Amino acid sequence: MTPLLSIRDASIGYGSNLVVREVNLEVRQGEILALLGPSGCGKTTLLRAIAGFEPLRRGSIDLAGERVSDETRCVPPERRRIGMVFQQGALFPHMTVKRNVGFGLSGDAAKKRTEEALASVGLSDLAARYPDQLSGGQQRLVALARALAPRPNVILLDEPFVGLDIGLRERIRDQVGETLRTAGATAVLVTHDQQEAFGFADRVAVMQAGKVVQTDTPPRIYEQPATLDVARFVGAGRLLPATIEEGRLSCALGSWPATTASGQGFLLVRPENFELRALAGAQKPAARLVRTHYLGHDLLHDVTLDGSTVVQVRTMNLGQTLEPGPVHLHLRRGEFRWFPDGLPAGVQLTLGG
Repeated sequence: MTPLLSIRDASIGYGSNLVVREVNLEVRQGEILALLGPSGCGKTTLLRAIAGFEPLRRGSIDLAGERVSDETRCVPPERRRIGMVFQQGALFPHMTVKRNVGFGLSGDAAKKRTEEALASVGLSDLAARYPDQLSGGQQRLVALARALAPRPNVILLDEPFVGLDIGLRERIRDQVGETLRTAGATAVLVTHDQQEAFGFADRVAVMQAGKVVQTDTPPRIYEQPATLDVARFVGAGRLLPATIEEGRLSCALGSWPATTASGQGFLLVRPENFELRALAGAQKPAARLVRTHYLGHDLLHDVTLDGSTVVQVRTMNLGQTLEPGPVHLHLRRGEFRWFPDGLPAGVQLTLGG
């Protein structure tokens, strides 16, 4: 299937400084893609290039089968059939909700498209209100309706949920995602929030230092990070120095059979990979609980393995607490990511039990 949006070897720069480097991405019709990365990684600059606000230094962008950007051309935003949802919504304060949503539409279909877009976000009853009469969440939904109304090829969302309280943020995020999927819309979201990217998008492109370093589904990004840098950035985890010799992997947690090449490297362990319990009888302590962080629905424990190596362990909050001191720490059997020294990518290992 031909992608709706295709980016090939795209580089964007200011003067001698390249802020986006040789990016290759494809977005399929009806797909939601998240550009995820820390501040300054180039994700917003790339979004602006897709929109037509930034020219390319090298490479190309094709949208709906048309070349819209390359080294010699940059089709202006108004000719790209895109919808934009900005931070804070960016509504016109002097216009009603209905006029905001219908802005730029003309002809016989304008009224119908405006009404359909408002209905799609559940705000038909608020059509006569002004932006300052709406909540922050309602303003974001109006901005989405405005982006949907012209029936664009792709909708671009630039951190649209910033500034909302966490509970409202999650509800609006879910509603926006459901609205986009119901409409069959194609969308690209920019965010630095991993939970937002994983919960909202079909696929995630992780950006670091101007490059896309991994593109995949949220589960594969989390469970199988391609590089050490992705492993450090995505999710909570600890990279433990480890050695594989004679078919066994050894680290501060213990030793297990490992069917991969011998050598040194790092083993990625995450808080949910462990079981933590009080010592039973004369059981020899192998770890020490230092501190427990109360997070409401669950608990996050800081545990030392050898007096210096600290791992975090996540458990459900069942009303039972462990006191600081010696504890039993068990690595659950499962798939783990192993990063051998000198190799650019990680490999999967089955360990634990």
